[in-house]
Amino acid sequence: MNFKRLAAMVLATSALGLTQICLAADGVLEISQTCAAGDGCFPGDAPGFPVQILNSGSYILTSDLTVPALTHGIATWEDTENRLSEISLSIDLNGFTISSTTNCTGVPLVCSPTSTNEAYGVVVIVETGGTLTARIHSGQIDGMATGGIACQGGACVVESITLSENGFHGYVGDGVIRNAAAFKNGNTGIAALNELAIHQCFSGSNGAVGIFGRGTLEGNVVVDNPDIGITAINSVLRGNKVSGSDIGIQCDICSALENHVTSTTTAAIDFENSNSAYGGNILRSNGDAVLNAGNAVVLSPNACNTACP
Repeated sequence: MNFKRLAAMVLATSALGLTQICLAADGVLEISQTCAAGDGCFPGDAPGFPVQILNSGSYILTSDLTVPALTHGIATWEDTENRLSEISLSIDLNGFTISSTTNCTGVPLVCSPTSTNEAYGVVVIVETGGTLTARIHSGQIDGMATGGIACQGGACVVESITLSENGFHGYVGDGVIRNAAAFKNGNTGIAALNELAIHQCFSGSNGAVGIFGRGTLEGNVVVDNPDIGITAINSVLRGNKVSGSDIGIQCDICSALENHVTSTTTAAIDFENSNSAYGGNILRSNGDAVLNAGNAVVLSPNACNTACP
């Protein structure tokens, strides 16, 4: 706990019952295991998990959260049929961990228990056409049956987060994710729904794909994901390091610049469709350097283990 930040605490009761409100000195609402598993942490949060955030504001964890199996940890709705139309919030994990009962082990990776859409550590989604601004940062999310974080429908910023052993995805959503680590998640480490800038992240040993991106992917390290290191659509990839996958980088209308791809089984880069370009890449110790090179324009020389296309 950050004692300077949380020096003053206020207990209040809501008009609807005995819900405890923990309020830090700077107006940040607190979330702890005690209130989350009990009567609720603030007005609008029903007893038990998930912790329901129904109002804009700043929120901070003051303890680890241990979430029951197949349940969200923190969610921005009253129920799945009644999503918010507008919300602006900050969720500071404050160095703590949100965890549940899923474990991912073996080669190939198998996760159990899993759920297709009802068990994220943090899920921040507004209704179609709504307005969302969210920042989620500074902690760890492990063992959720669906995924670590889902943030969809607006300007999401996720940073300084570790996401591991979640049933399907580490992170799935829009916006920006940076300085994050995703490993041993059941399917994809980091996945874009729409536009997602992915900067300075690590994604390794996930069940299928390290990163699925739509946007700018820069300075990421992606290792030992069995299917594809990075799949990119309508993207610019620059300065990424990829190794240990079947395909290192799979490009669909993208620019691949100054990436370093090694130790892949089939190929370093596969240009699936036309309108792509590449240059300045180091492509060594791969099954093949480039597949479907005719779909891409060479902007500058690449260094390959054999002759570059």
